[in-house]
Amino acid sequence: MDKSYEINLVNKTRHNIGYYFALGGKYGTFYPDSLPKTNDYIVYDISKVLRPGCVSHLNWESVFQQLPKDTLSVYVFSNRYVE
Repeated sequence: MDKSYEINLVNKTRHNIGYYFALGGKYGTFYPDSLPKTNDYIVYDISKVLRPGCVSHLNWESVFQQLPKDTLSVYVFSNRYVE
C-alpha cells in the first residue's frame, strides 16, 4: 500500500484563504524565488478542496533533498476582499 505524507491546512477564519506550495514543476518556483508567473498552482479557496494542503508519496526528508535549497516556501493568502 502506498504511504502518503501530508501537510494539511485548516482555515479557522470566517473568510476564504488560498495557498501555494513552492515545489517547482512546469510553472512553479522554488525558494528563494517569489510566486510563480502563472496561477496554475495557486489554490484560491480551500473550501473547494477535499484535503487542502500538500500530499507527497515521498517522505518529507526526501522531498527536501530534491529542493535546490533546504527550504520550502508556503504562501497563504487572504481572500477576504476578493469577490
